[in-house]
Amino acid sequence: MPIIEPVKDERLKTLEEYFRDEYKEMLSVASYMLNNQALAEVAVQDTFVVALENIDKLTASPSPVGWLYVVLKNNVRHMWRDQRTMLKHFVSLEDTPEIEAMDTGHEVNSLINEDNNHEMELLIQFYIQGYSIKELARKYGISIGACKMRIKRAKDRLKNNYSSS
Repeated sequence: MPIIEPVKDERLKTLEEYFRDEYKEMLSVASYMLNNQALAEVAVQDTFVVALENIDKLTASPSPVGWLYVVLKNNVRHMWRDQRTMLKHFVSLEDTPEIEAMDTGHEVNSLINEDNNHEMELLIQFYIQGYSIKELARKYGISIGACKMRIKRAKDRLKNNYSSS
């Protein structure tokens, strides 16, 4: 963990002003994104910790408030990933009643095979976590068109599975 050097009073006052001016709005945004007030508070607080650790970058930014919101967005993404990882450890797909209800003569394993799993992951990252198509294509090393198609397939698969049950 980096050691935080003492901050000059002027920069610290500026950070305090951003905190006072933006905290409520940032908390509202994070609450909406995470659908959890406690996690939203942690995300916003972590944003200001990062801001304090990177006070030079914040004050040098042409849009310091925008810089704070980018950090908040990244914090929320990390929280989503952490939650998803924890859920994988605690929830077995075979034990969930939703999967049994979805099975309408199709083999459950065919609904959650390896290819479909990657497409569903793309769908979640696009619609829930807020990644752009361009970011996802770059992340997975695929073309933008392929990324769009995979998201569409996953979306169609969800619609078909829920509409036929």
